[in-house]
Amino acid sequence: MHRALQIPEIVYLICSQISPERRSSRGRRFRCYPDLAALARTSKTFLNPALDSLWKYQDTFAHILRCMPDNLWSTQFPSSVCDLKVTRPIVVADWDRSLFYLNRVKYLVLKSAEDVPSEDLFEVIKICLPAGQAKPFFPMLRSLEWGLAAVPNLYIFPNICLLIGPKMTSLTIYLSTVIMMPHLSLVPRIADKCPNLTYASLTSDGTRRVENYVSDFVRRLKRIETLHVDSLDQPAVAYLSTLPTLKNFRINQFLPFHTPRKYTTFSRLTTLSIVPMTREITISCIKAVSQSPLVEFYLYANFPTTPEFVLSFYILVAENISHATLRVLQMWTTDNVPGSARSAPSPERTTIFRTALRHLFCFSSLTSADLTTTGGFDLDDALLVELARAWPNIKEFDLRAELMSSAG
Repeated sequence: MHRALQIPEIVYLICSQISPERRSSRGRRFRCYPDLAALARTSKTFLNPALDSLWKYQDTFAHILRCMPDNLWSTQFPSSVCDLKVTRPIVVADWDRSLFYLNRVKYLVLKSAEDVPSEDLFEVIKICLPAGQAKPFFPMLRSLEWGLAAVPNLYIFPNICLLIGPKMTSLTIYLSTVIMMPHLSLVPRIADKCPNLTYASLTSDGTRRVENYVSDFVRRLKRIETLHVDSLDQPAVAYLSTLPTLKNFRINQFLPFHTPRKYTTFSRLTTLSIVPMTREITISCIKAVSQSPLVEFYLYANFPTTPEFVLSFYILVAENISHATLRVLQMWTTDNVPGSARSAPSPERTTIFRTALRHLFCFSSLTSADLTTTGGFDLDDALLVELARAWPNIKEFDLRAELMSSAG
């Protein structure tokens, strides 16, 4: 065997390249396992690296539970994990094979109820884990995506506590309506159990108010770098504004807040994506990041605007967003009021928009710009020449007008 294969790092790199990710017919991502399984059986040199790569990504409990004895289950292993039923007491010996693989799971994605044990089976697992097996269930788990939108059992969410642990750095939770309201109180505690989180996404379908629970969760984060939430209360936004680690922030309902002058707000923020609901929120949002080294700025105004407001809005962006660092700019505004009639763009509207566009020419480092407004515009050759000179590095430029017809 070549001496290079005695270096563990090289063997791990080889294993990571053997089976590229593919997407299954059910929309899942999985790895082509046979090559890694064959490599693991080839030599002790390849055993652990191959098995680590084989088990690193999981999107079901089925593989772990299949490692347990067949006579433990009531019937032949079903297609759905949620249908599994235990027929006898679980003994320590039943866990031997599963424990060999539990530490190898690093990324867990749960999006289907068919891949998650029932509440009863979860309880059995928690009770029957060997005494020496430290919780969480996957001790080396780094990333968890809990995207269960339709689970027959409403009591399944508390079992997320069996999965999370201090080694996790990434967490995605979809707070669906199948989660009982009392169980939402677990959300803030999750931040305490995962103190090293650098990525977190907590979103919902918008049919219930989860703002208080998510805000409490956010105020307990210490190392967060990327955060995606629907909305937060004022104290949570103020807390984030002083957090030196936050770099990427996506929020659907940014609330106006006043930051004391002694603080440097969002001092390391490089990406901001926001869907403001009012003009006041839009203004507050842009002013809040005036000291940020933004590289990417996305804003989708979710309220009717006027050409005059778009002009003042673009001026505000030019005065507060960093000219030197901004590379990607995407702003969508509309003056469409549901049920109202839209006519062809008038010369006055076109003139206002062209004037507004010129205020963005100060962002000389832009490589991508996407601007959408209702009403229309007309770019002549002279303005295009100005644009080319102002944005010499531009690679992607999309300027769209949404012309709305009469409703009725």
